[in-house]
Amino acid sequence: MLNIGENILKMRKEKGITQEQLADVLCISAGAVSKWETEASIPDIAMLPKIANFFGVSIDRLFDFTLTDSDTPENILKKVRELAVELDSAPIKYDDIKVVRKCDEAISILTDACIKFPNNYELKAALWSYKHIEAANIEDVDSRKKAEREVLGELYSITKHTTDREITDSCYTTISDIHFKLEEYDKAIETANKYGCKNHLQVSYNQTILSSLIKLGREDEANKHLHTVTYSALMQIYVNLMVSLSLVKDEKKIEKLNYDVINLLKIFSDDSPGPFDYYMSENYKVLGFVHFALEEYDKCVECFEEVYNHMENFKIFSENKEITSDYLKFADTHRFLKNVPYDYKKHLLSAFDAMEHMAESSPNDYKRYVALKDREDFKKFIEKITCESGTPSI
Repeated sequence: MLNIGENILKMRKEKGITQEQLADVLCISAGAVSKWETEASIPDIAMLPKIANFFGVSIDRLFDFTLTDSDTPENILKKVRELAVELDSAPIKYDDIKVVRKCDEAISILTDACIKFPNNYELKAALWSYKHIEAANIEDVDSRKKAEREVLGELYSITKHTTDREITDSCYTTISDIHFKLEEYDKAIETANKYGCKNHLQVSYNQTILSSLIKLGREDEANKHLHTVTYSALMQIYVNLMVSLSLVKDEKKIEKLNYDVINLLKIFSDDSPGPFDYYMSENYKVLGFVHFALEEYDKCVECFEEVYNHMENFKIFSENKEITSDYLKFADTHRFLKNVPYDYKKHLLSAFDAMEHMAESSPNDYKRYVALKDREDFKKFIEKITCESGTPSI
């Protein structure tokens, strides 16, 4: 802990002046000096050079605390983030960073760090973020609001000076949260929209927007935002998992991943034709070839039938452009894929043809292909899509 209050008291007495006299020199109230000396609060950063100059000491001497050469901004931030207090017998964690509820020590360390590194906006953002946490613990409503206003002013100042997007995003996260707590919901929405939703702050961003819209009674906008971000989140899950399949070597794991994605999309498709049908058809296509490799031919044919069924549903959706799912009907429809990107029937037939040519170079693959091709259900499926596509039978 820093001993600034104790040091101010000691130096004031050594100088032989009262709290009122020191307050007059610094153009503040005697009550503020009293709070410093009793460690009920600490001076603002801007006040520290004035205090140090008056007593003829360095700022480090005021604090009785000196940062070492190893205390770089990165190490200081790491040290502060590792501070924690117990709540319900366990530290609260978010994004693997322990949240500090009683943050006097963090504020003291960061205050000193901001003096040593006055142009480091990451340290400043962290300092005022902890002061926001501290302000939230103030019981008196008026005092709490005043403290929050001070935090707002400092964070807005940081956003004007820094060019670092992560620092700006971090500031606007806190700014929008403060506006929400002050019941300034329009400002909460406005400031939440100033930082991106394509980063680790997406949860906070969406929560602030949605909660503010609900508080304002703008239910239509709330529903639109909820459904739109739900669709976007599901698409992120789909794309990430599909791309990551190339990293998975075990066919059973690939099978599980694809079925998990399908089950998730089925929940939000609400069993009605919609944009997710195309994506589920892609999952089923992968599963068809996985089951082929595992010699599970009945499941293989079932998956190819699902490819057909979902692509047909997707065609219905593309023609009608109507969302009936309760989870998506308010979403921004311009985000949806509405046109069949390829002739899926010819694509499947070409894939089967390629499968046969590849099998010719491997006795085991050829054996599997013959086993699939000789099945009646597979023959019927080939005949169905061949007739519909106008492509000669393979």
